[in-house]
Amino acid sequence: RAIRAALDMIARTARLGESTSHSGSPLLLHIGINTGPVVTGGLGIGTAKSYSVTGDTVNTAQRLQSLAAPGEVLVGELTHRLTRHAFSYESLGDVALRGKAGSVLVHRLDAPLATPRAARGLEALGLSAPIIGRGAELNRMLASLDQACGGSAQLVRLVGEAGIGKSRLVKEFVARVGDEDRFRNVAVRQATCSPLGEQSFG
Repeated sequence: RAIRAALDMIARTARLGESTSHSGSPLLLHIGINTGPVVTGGLGIGTAKSYSVTGDTVNTAQRLQSLAAPGEVLVGELTHRLTRHAFSYESLGDVALRGKAGSVLVHRLDAPLATPRAARGLEALGLSAPIIGRGAELNRMLASLDQACGGSAQLVRLVGEAGIGKSRLVKEFVARVGDEDRFRNVAVRQATCSPLGEQSFG
């Protein structure tokens, strides 16, 4: 969400800057994003008390923001690793940031990938392996599709804990449908419900 919000902020600021360019002072935005543990809570007392986030993660994000040129979004290494499946980046290498004992690997955000890759598992590393231990479930799904092709409406729900292999099973099912001749007239349509579409507040 932070990466998408940053891209949206850059784009909207650029449009706003065009409409106010007559003032002679262009509206510019540069953003730094970092991922890691933080300390959150209320700081101050009385009417001066406010909610805040502090810690090295926040300080590094501020240093990245200071380093970024106008219109740029710079991210730390962990942010890059967690989002490189969905966005393209340019590595700026190890950079010395003020207040940091060592250098920090910095990446410049480019744009969303046209076709996002897998976010986890072997595929995130460009590797693959045959599915193991899900033959019964896969056969039940294929049998349901056989019945659907015969005119009987079917609904298959995969329910399980995160990381148990639901997405992997669906991918294998779709691959089998494309490979098997008996499903040659089947058109596969896929949709995703993403939490990114949820309202953050309200």
